[in-house]
Amino acid sequence: MTINQILATVEMAVLVILPVILFYQRSSWTKRNYLISVVLLPIIWFSTYALLHEISHMIGATLVGLKITDYRLIPEFWKGDFSHAWVNTTDWNSFQGFVVLSSPYLRDILFLVTGVVILERQKSRSAFVTGLILTMFFLSPLYDIANNFSGYVIEKYGDFNALSFLIGNSWTYTMGLVFSGIAIILVLNVLYRYKGLPESQG
Repeated sequence: MTINQILATVEMAVLVILPVILFYQRSSWTKRNYLISVVLLPIIWFSTYALLHEISHMIGATLVGLKITDYRLIPEFWKGDFSHAWVNTTDWNSFQGFVVLSSPYLRDILFLVTGVVILERQKSRSAFVTGLILTMFFLSPLYDIANNFSGYVIEKYGDFNALSFLIGNSWTYTMGLVFSGIAIILVLNVLYRYKGLPESQG
């Protein structure tokens, strides 16, 4: 395994699977109510993560008028490939490149804000529904930002590395740290605020 693969595996455990488990353990639901959610939610997240990430690149490319020349939206899991998905486009200028490369992380911030609104307004206290909101609108964006930013910091790899050639290392680090900070703060706030569900109403 490469350093990036090891890092991704650790981050999956720490940023997605462990928070899901802790969320349910600190809730008022019984194990019978949430055990299936603990199993299903990481599977749902893993099966949609690359798809959402790459579609975000595609949307960004389309918005700035680029033609998509090749893509793979889902890694070939059935062949043992768990990481290779991509979107290739025609040549871009600096602005177009910034939009394409940053689109998944702007989408992450949008998901985080949307998640806050949904949790404030949702009436359901279903263990699965609440866990799904936590996983898809909070933990998935956290993982997406942290995994890709750490890949840049440690191995000079991925979207943030490509961004550094457009906006420079300082701005890339600033963007990665700010986005990571927003995600961490909102995830911790949700885990703290919604402790004790369903009796607790947030």
